[in-house]
Amino acid sequence: ALRNRFAANSLADLDERLLNDLGLTRGEVQEVLRRHGYADDPSLQLTRLARRRAEQSLRGRKFD
Repeated sequence: ALRNRFAANSLADLDERLLNDLGLTRGEVQEVLRRHGYADDPSLQLTRLARRRAEQSLRGRKFD
């Protein structure tokens, strides 16, 4: 969980274009990190957000 937390923290250092390529926004990363404790694993929530955005994009819908 700690290793994934450190990796998720590194996402916050990426630029908007790279985050978009991953299917995330800076706000989503910051919100997930804020909601989870330091010893919690935020990777599952971030993965769900990215998959949801990918599915919506494949269906031609804008992500809300």
